[in-house]
Amino acid sequence: MGDLEGVEVEVVTHAGGVEGLRTGTSHTALLEEFAESGVRFVVCENTLHSRNIPRSDFPGYIGTVPSAIVELIVRQAEGWCYLGP
Repeated sequence: MGDLEGVEVEVVTHAGGVEGLRTGTSHTALLEEFAESGVRFVVCENTLHSRNIPRSDFPGYIGTVPSAIVELIVRQAEGWCYLGP
């Protein structure tokens, strides 16, 4: 894994994007490795509620934010760069 020292990375997911962070996907081990390197993963609570997805469907290193869109707006206002898919 590359050196992420001095770099903050947050992956914000919503809608169908949350599916890739659920426990048991084919890339769970890779996501865990990224998380251990300091990458923060969050899922949108609005998405979880609207799709009836329990928080327990995600590994412990996956956080939540009330609204993914608001999180992106706040981060950009703080000076973060947004990189979309």
